[in-house]
Amino acid sequence: MNLNALFVYLAPLVALATGIAAWATYRTVQKKPEGTDLMKRLASMIRSGAMTYLKTQYRILSLFVIVVAVLLYFGINPATALAFIAGAVCSMAAGVAGMSAATMGNVRTTSAARTGLSEALSAAFGSGSVMGFAVASLGLFGVSVFYLAFQEAETPGLPPGASGHGSDKHREHSRFRYGRQQHRPLCKGRRRYLHQERRCGC
Repeated sequence: MNLNALFVYLAPLVALATGIAAWATYRTVQKKPEGTDLMKRLASMIRSGAMTYLKTQYRILSLFVIVVAVLLYFGINPATALAFIAGAVCSMAAGVAGMSAATMGNVRTTSAARTGLSEALSAAFGSGSVMGFAVASLGLFGVSVFYLAFQEAETPGLPPGASGHGSDKHREHSRFRYGRQQHRPLCKGRRRYLHQERRCGC
């Protein structure tokens, strides 16, 4: 197994490790104090409004995802439609994780700011990093899993190996065949040019 293949198989494991880091960071921020009763009540209302907004947004986006997925299903192939749906689901999941962490962390950041700047920075950085971890984890996991599942698939209308997937044999064969076809007219053209040079005495 070469180094590139090793990276491909390690990618899902790295994605899972990143997801565990996101969960651990979320739990660490969640353990910080929320502050006074007034702060808790305001944070609860902010969280409720944010989640209501997110649900409304995702309800509208779901219709768009369904329409595009149907077009991809009939226009390209079912695998492309499935990949699009999986990507949309991963994106929505990352959005939920990020919004939950942000609305959970803002009141804890405010509470921590009463004791010191470093504590507030730790709470803010931790709650914000959950979104970054979630996007990286879900994105890498989705891409690596679909690549491993469909790496032998070819794009319709293209020769084997031209889509960037396919086996090494197909890629090497296509590269050799293309190079041989391009080399042939170049050789003929050079011989014709040299012949003309000899005739004119250049």
